[in-house]
Amino acid sequence: MKKKIEIEINKILNDKTSGSNDLLSNIHALLFHNSANLCELKFIIHKLKKAFPAFSGIQNYLYNLERTINRKDSIRKFFQDFNHTEKSVYGNIFKNALPYLKKKKNILTISNSKTVFEILTRLASVTKLSVFICESRPKYEGRIIAEKLASRKIKTQLITEAQAAIYLGKSDCVLIGADSILKNGDAINKIGSFQLAILCKYFNKPFYVIADKLKFSSNNKFIQAEISGGEIWSACKKRIRIKNFYFERIPKSLITEIITN
Repeated sequence: MKKKIEIEINKILNDKTSGSNDLLSNIHALLFHNSANLCELKFIIHKLKKAFPAFSGIQNYLYNLERTINRKDSIRKFFQDFNHTEKSVYGNIFKNALPYLKKKKNILTISNSKTVFEILTRLASVTKLSVFICESRPKYEGRIIAEKLASRKIKTQLITEAQAAIYLGKSDCVLIGADSILKNGDAINKIGSFQLAILCKYFNKPFYVIADKLKFSSNNKFIQAEISGGEIWSACKKRIRIKNFYFERIPKSLITEIITN
């Protein structure tokens, strides 16, 4: 059984294109399906806690589940409560976001955030919407959310990060998700988000971050982990050093509003 669980864990760990909320949904499903065996449940929690240090939503979820186990509270109730919250979270975020977004016709975003997708889908039902999406190298997960939005008949344009300045000038705002909101109000999100915040400052455009409360961290710690440069250029000559980071910090001073549930 443990080998099967290891395969499922590795499937989650090797997912480099899903947003943190999609990853959390997959983690929740894995833990729920193995909740009858306490030893296996603890094993999965231990493995995942070490694997996602920068994802506050995942860390908070695992911490709360671990605390539930240690207190011998109802694990079943924990999973039921999470399912209930997950169903309502996007509706609540949208309700709070609508006053900021209802007059925004052209929105620029980056990466593949489930929260951003859910909010844009709801927004398109109340206003005529056009979305510019940065492709988000090196895994190009911007293509995923672009296809999903286009399938909902939302006007969608995919751009490279190098074109961000051109299209931000045509946008009403930038809307991004977050992998973590630090205690001091800084946000952690996919690489490229920081430059969008700087461009918003230049163009005097709002820069909005949307995140559920589970993403809020109790500290200001962020370690920018470096990933294999082969993802950017696999045939690169050894004398060329390639830098590859997935996540970065966006200072609170550049964020217009953090919108949550």
